Amino acid sequence: MYGRPWRRGRRKYVSTGQVADYFEVTTETVRDWIEKGLLPAHRIGKRGRYKVPREYFEYVKRKREEGFDITEDIMKDVLGDDYSSDWEIDMDEGARG
Repeated sequence: MYGRPWRRGRRKYVSTGQVADYFEVTTETVRDWIEKGLLPAHRIGKRGRYKVPREYFEYVKRKREEGFDITEDIMKDVLGDDYSSDWEIDMDEGARG
C-alpha cells in the first residue's frame, strides 16, 4: 500500500511531544531517552523527527496505570550509581532572582 501509514487512520507512531506531555517532561528529555536507547523510536520524514511506536507507548501507559512507572527505570539507567529512590532536587536560594 502506498502513502504514509502513520497518517492513515490510527497513526502507528506518536510524537516526542505526545510522550513528553504524558510523562510531564520536555521533548529534549524524550529525545535523550531515545538516544540513550531507553525508549524505542524511528526517524521518520524529511526532517528525520523521532516517532515512538504507538504500540509501545500504549504498553507503557498501561503499565504506568497498573502502578509501574517507567520513569523510575529510566532514572536508574541515566544516573547509574548516583541513583537513589529518595532523590530530590536541591535549589540554591542564591540562584533565585
